[in-house]
Amino acid sequence: MTIKKLLLTLSICVVAALSLTAQLGLIISDVNGKKGEIVEVDISVSGFSEITSMQFSVNWDSTILDFQSVENISENLPGFTEREIGTVEAPSGAIRVAWFDNTIQGISVADSTKLFTLKFEIISEVSVNSNISISGEPIVIEFTDSNGAAVELATIEGGEVAVPDNSTSVTYYPAPNGMELYQNEPNPFKSLTKVIAIFPSVESARFFITDISGKIVYQNNFQSVQGENTIEIRSDLLKTPGTYYYTLQSEHYQLSRKMILIP
Repeated sequence: MTIKKLLLTLSICVVAALSLTAQLGLIISDVNGKKGEIVEVDISVSGFSEITSMQFSVNWDSTILDFQSVENISENLPGFTEREIGTVEAPSGAIRVAWFDNTIQGISVADSTKLFTLKFEIISEVSVNSNISISGEPIVIEFTDSNGAAVELATIEGGEVAVPDNSTSVTYYPAPNGMELYQNEPNPFKSLTKVIAIFPSVESARFFITDISGKIVYQNNFQSVQGENTIEIRSDLLKTPGTYYYTLQSEHYQLSRKMILIP
């Protein structure tokens, strides 16, 4: 094989590798807030290459978030304006996005390019979450390229609006005997979270979790070690997403904290 043919082969391989990794994706920002605040959620793209049309739906929980407006609409897509974003169904928690490139040449934009920003007012109390999701309802998901071929939306990242309990901002609760109970991390959590407990000496201890009705859903009696003790909590121990309280009892003192399991 000549050097020229070898270089050509290598170039083809590089192009092929790039095409395999450039998957189309949507990125939705995660935000925190409290009741009464206005929060902004950005919808951005990655792998947006030679796209001639797109349509999809954005959904959220309208009992938690009250839609306010669409802003920061990208100028990178010719003809993409407020008219291409249907907000008639926004009061019930959905909008429609539909855009077509009239030049039919196909538009490419850099990764993390923002398509638009959604503004919401948080109308719910603490300790709740609303996922901003991309779906096919009320309008189906569809992207096409300059060849008229369908392009799969391969990834959707982010999209959580959390209204945390401010009481969990305290890192740990101390007992008079020196025992300390730390806030679980991460919180809220999906699959696994960890709790750190500090004991001044070896003690018999009881750790249990209750739901919001006070029913014990998990408990564990154990012998502590002096110093740091790590307690792991798996989501399958709790079964149902929601708010829980975990409690640590030593021989003389008891400490409790709140945690949140999300879907």
